[in-house]
Amino acid sequence: MLENQKEQDPTNESVIYTGPTSQKSTKGIDWFASGYKLFREHPVEWVLTMVVGFLILLAIQLLPEVLSLISSFTTFIWSGGLFLGCHAVKQGSTFSPRFLFEGFKTHFLPLAMLSGINFIVMFLLSYLILGPIYLQMLSGELSDPSVLLSPEIAYKMLVILAIYLPFTMALWFAPVLIVIQNMTVKTAMIESFKGCYKNVVPYLLYGVLTLFFYILAVIPLGLGLLVFVPTFFASIYVAYEDIYTSASSETIAI
Repeated sequence: MLENQKEQDPTNESVIYTGPTSQKSTKGIDWFASGYKLFREHPVEWVLTMVVGFLILLAIQLLPEVLSLISSFTTFIWSGGLFLGCHAVKQGSTFSPRFLFEGFKTHFLPLAMLSGINFIVMFLLSYLILGPIYLQMLSGELSDPSVLLSPEIAYKMLVILAIYLPFTMALWFAPVLIVIQNMTVKTAMIESFKGCYKNVVPYLLYGVLTLFFYILAVIPLGLGLLVFVPTFFASIYVAYEDIYTSASSETIAI
């Protein structure tokens, strides 16, 4: 009888899905640090991917308004591909710019649905609270931009953020859960919310750390974003592994 180790990752350990678990508060630091470590394994490929992504974003901005609006339904398709790239690297493969488009090939429909839900919720919420001003902001036809600095608008923006926060929790891990665990959109959003809810404290620390490094990244003409953005996406994937999976050595009898 022969025993052969499963080769799901380089350590010969199978990664099993456990569902959302609570992590210690300092994990917020570990996630960002591990995300940067994942980026450093293939820095040239990551930077090239970011440049390609930036050019695509620039091209979208030049599209007619209707086509640019449709692109809002692709938000999580792009990020889903990057998470597939992180997953491949963790399993010993090489990251490449092709992963930016991988979500279109493997999970187009659920990721497009998730993107659409996000857009519709944000649009309705913003319009209901801000009113016609929001439509003017979207179209770039705001007659008096200084109105955005008024205390009333600032208050309304805070209300939007407060209401949108729980929804953000439902979105945070949803793309990863869809592309790695093949979950439905509904299940992925529920599991994502649970994972964030169980890790509020580490995510507060993670949020402060992320904001700090984002500010540093935009100072040198925004060039630091070429490192920050890959690290950010990789850190979400690392957090997903910590919160939703565990590694256990297994053997298969042949």
